[in-house]
Amino acid sequence: MAHGITARSVVKSIDQVRFSTRVADARADREERAARRTSDAVAAGDRAALVTRLEREMQEAAAALDFETAARLRD
Repeated sequence: MAHGITARSVVKSIDQVRFSTRVADARADREERAARRTSDAVAAGDRAALVTRLEREMQEAAAALDFETAARLRD
């Protein structure tokens, strides 16, 4: 009870938790689809087209301020 603060458990409904994690869920879905497209392109053997597409996606992610995705695409 330091500084007059009493610890309390967080109580949230399932809907509140789902709402708060929707961004992370959407990002995971988007990354899964991107990985699938990448593996399909490499399997097809079209590396030049793959590099061009990844560069475009990286720039789009950076423009959308999604720097984690942009860095993953860069790497």
